Amino acid sequence: MTSPIPGVTYPNPRTWFNGDIITSPRLRGDFGNLASIFVGARPILSAQDFTNETLNANAITPLTPTTANLNNWNTTFASSGTAASTYPVPMAGWYLLQVSGNMSTGTSSNANRWGFGFRTVINGAGAANVDGGMATGDGNASGFVGTSGAELQQLSPTTTDTVTWYAFTSQTPGPVGIVENPVMSAEWVGLPTSGITSYTGPYGTVVNPPAAVAGWPPTAGTTLTSPASAGATSIVVADATGMVVGAQLGLDYYNGMPSTLNPEVTAITSIAGLTIGTAALRYGHASGANVAVPVSQQFLNQQMRDLVNFLAYPPMLRVGVTAIQSIPSGGFPTGTQITNLSTSGSGTGVDNFSGFSSNAYTVPVGGVYYVYGQVYYAGANAVSDYAAGITINGGTTQWGVVQRAPAIAATPPFCSTFCRHITFSAGDVVKLFGFQNSGGAMNTVHSTVQNSRLIMIWRGIG
Repeated sequence: MTSPIPGVTYPNPRTWFNGDIITSPRLRGDFGNLASIFVGARPILSAQDFTNETLNANAITPLTPTTANLNNWNTTFASSGTAASTYPVPMAGWYLLQVSGNMSTGTSSNANRWGFGFRTVINGAGAANVDGGMATGDGNASGFVGTSGAELQQLSPTTTDTVTWYAFTSQTPGPVGIVENPVMSAEWVGLPTSGITSYTGPYGTVVNPPAAVAGWPPTAGTTLTSPASAGATSIVVADATGMVVGAQLGLDYYNGMPSTLNPEVTAITSIAGLTIGTAALRYGHASGANVAVPVSQQFLNQQMRDLVNFLAYPPMLRVGVTAIQSIPSGGFPTGTQITNLSTSGSGTGVDNFSGFSSNAYTVPVGGVYYVYGQVYYAGANAVSDYAAGITINGGTTQWGVVQRAPAIAATPPFCSTFCRHITFSAGDVVKLFGFQNSGGAMNTVHSTVQNSRLIMIWRGIG
């Protein structure tokens, strides 16, 4: 699959081998073009609907965009309000889907459910709905409700997969209100995991963690800081930049040419700071002798292939609940941990770096992560506050927006959310929590459409 940038294809860097002729065009094709995927060529859509669409009664209302603020793969998604409301994904992989906006509640005085969600075709299967955040009206006519939601799903153009964003209200025939300027987005965040029909592209390769960037060897190389005798199996250099175990060094080489009468090439067997283990030297070399650092297949594989593979398949988590859970009243600001979470719960899951266990995610690689959590409650018949949040290493719970349900009988299910970017260290432990204070226990909701879930995606170095 080729992107709008000429020559840019799926991030699938080659493995370099000993004896490869490493020319500059091959370097550009393998790394320079692929890097552009991550600096602007990843499929990203950001669109908005300015039509103030009338909500369907007790049903979803597909959102039709009028403006595509960003559509960098030039899909047929939005064009002056005349295009279809579905987004045909242009590149296979995991997509972060988001939606947010406001709705007016019309003239109803009932505590109905109002929110947004996603209708997706996954691997060519029939379209299925999944809710994001849902809030209750306040029981007053002519009110306003605002919510947001997110989902992480694996989609592919080979099976004509699509995304449709929707608004929803449980209000019966009305006037049922309108959707006001919702914002929708889809962002490719990683290569596919497995199992896409008719797909011939690469699947993700876990690189955990990628090697620290060594940088290119300095200028023409470095020098010895002490003499090395014939037969020695180590040398001490002024700068070890660019050296990789298994690669080679040129002793008494400068700018690719011998600089003394006894030049030699030796293999690197170990690196300990500035002390470099080598094969037994054939000749002696004086202090200050030139040391050339050739660009090796080991260097390219570590510094290019592995880094691109990591960027193309960063740590990602999507877990959903597998059963209903009872949330006791009270406990703020501590709340109750959400359990029964699994990669097989409530939709397609992913945990590509194997960090999830026992309802907790242990961060596998440090950095900035996108974190989204939602807790879907069954409803309450008393005034109550409710929220979703997370803990990090068992510390104080960080909460999303605290919402309130009104004191009206038969309040419908509602869903609270948590969303932000957070810097983590490797080994930090993240758990999803819920809170409600209705005065009695409240069940969560568990179905493929209405569910609690936790999503985390590595975004960059912290």
